Amino acid sequence: MDKRPEKNTEQDIILDIQLRCAKKARLVDLLTIFTFVFALFATAILFIVLPDKTFSEQENRALQQFPKVSYYDKPLGRLLDGSFTLEFAKYYADQFPARDFFVGIKGMAEIALLKQENNSVILGRDGYLITRPPEPDLSTLRDNIDPIRDFASLMKKMNVPVTLAIAGRTYDVMKKYLPETFPKTLSDELWEYARYLAGQSKDLLYINLADPLRAIAESSRASGPLYYRTDHHWTTLGAYYAYAEIMKAWGETPAPLSEFTIEAASDSFYGTTWSKAGLKWIKPDTMEYFRFAGDEDFITEIKDTGKSFYGFYDRSYLDKKDKYSSFIGGNNGRVDITRAGSEKREKLLIMKDSFAHAMIPFFAMHYDLVILDLRYFSDSVSKLVLTEGIDRVLIVGNMENLTQSVIYRILGYGADEALAAYIKYSYPIRDIQVNGNSIAGYTIVYPDKPGYAEAAKTLHDAILERTGFDLMMEASAEYDKFDRALVLADTGIDIDGLIKITVEGDCLYFRSTAPDGITGVVNLFLDTYIKNGTGAFNFPEGYIYADLVNTDIIAIMP
Repeated sequence: MDKRPEKNTEQDIILDIQLRCAKKARLVDLLTIFTFVFALFATAILFIVLPDKTFSEQENRALQQFPKVSYYDKPLGRLLDGSFTLEFAKYYADQFPARDFFVGIKGMAEIALLKQENNSVILGRDGYLITRPPEPDLSTLRDNIDPIRDFASLMKKMNVPVTLAIAGRTYDVMKKYLPETFPKTLSDELWEYARYLAGQSKDLLYINLADPLRAIAESSRASGPLYYRTDHHWTTLGAYYAYAEIMKAWGETPAPLSEFTIEAASDSFYGTTWSKAGLKWIKPDTMEYFRFAGDEDFITEIKDTGKSFYGFYDRSYLDKKDKYSSFIGGNNGRVDITRAGSEKREKLLIMKDSFAHAMIPFFAMHYDLVILDLRYFSDSVSKLVLTEGIDRVLIVGNMENLTQSVIYRILGYGADEALAAYIKYSYPIRDIQVNGNSIAGYTIVYPDKPGYAEAAKTLHDAILERTGFDLMMEASAEYDKFDRALVLADTGIDIDGLIKITVEGDCLYFRSTAPDGITGVVNLFLDTYIKNGTGAFNFPEGYIYADLVNTDIIAIMP
């Protein structure tokens, strides 16, 4: 019995269709493979042919360049420790052809899938783009605040108060715009730790700017947004409220809002958060300047480039994407702002990141400003405080920057030298020299005889009071063994009634056979040079002061 399946069954029909379509299907498969390979090779070719970009205007940041394979004397060192691979991955991502286009496509896809965020940027209510805070980096925060505390202690000795004001991120301040399901306590530990670290120094005034601005944002007091929807910075209104908090903490009165005229500088501002998010349909922000009478009389001078302009705004940036850099000309190592033709005012040193830029015009109403960005400034800040006559220091930093990179370690550079110079220059007499040598390291030498110890003590105390030099004292009659000394000698004069002060080698000798003895010559020296002396002066080689008592003969050489 033949049990083979009958022909033209359903199976046969399907098989027949598959055989007839096999050629066409193979063509589709080949086309798919070809398209994929073409796209792959085309991208690779474009990646090689297109020149590397150094800066992304969309994201307002420098782009990763091709990393070096070797360093120092280890030709393959960066390959072996993995740093080359890590940087090459960043290089590939930053230089990928049509990168901005693909970021936008990905952003649309993520939101369409109801993920509510892309590239760690959350789509909040009313179009707010809020960067998701990373895991708190407590060690980096500590490495920034510790040197700030040490700097504040140094400045205390120089009679210069220091304030640390930490600005909140959009996530910290604009919490009410976060999605209902998103956690709102991710950074509480970070802020508490910052308060703890700053509180370890009684010389540092710490101001948390996130809490008061969040309170204003969540109330009906604000007349506008405090942070941009498309950028990580606060708006000019938010900067005003931050300025007011700082002024009140200093016991000063901030300028009232009614004193300003608001100018809409641009209604097409897209910030860096917008660029990162890839959510291209979000509408732009309006950027505002808070103008006040006479604000064009101020001169902003960018020390890095030598460029200067009147007022606080470089309007050439309004034609670029990075419109926020119109405030004081963007990020530079040092910027000075003074009021043209004004009388001398107190000097405020502001060390900052870009969050301070929108605050600068408000502080310029009260102070002449020296503005430093320690990411681009490498000189001694302590020396600058001393030489520029700084009266107060304000450090303004966004919490994000304080936890991402160590910025303020440089504050210790040159600190001890600046303090020593301050102490030196705070005395009326900055220096006394003998044959070109400062007496700071000299010893007062005197014989163990009646009256000499008292005279040496009188000389020591007067020099300490007027110069700050605490000279050593030693009782010894072996004057020749001292190379650098102030010597109250009991030998070397054969004439009665003679007072003599001489430079011998690198030593200054005091001698007297006058009735007042050694006390008289010391008092003569103090009255002539020390008690009313100022500046710095030198007793040169060959110097002689000789006075024969009860005669009109006085010799001073040279």
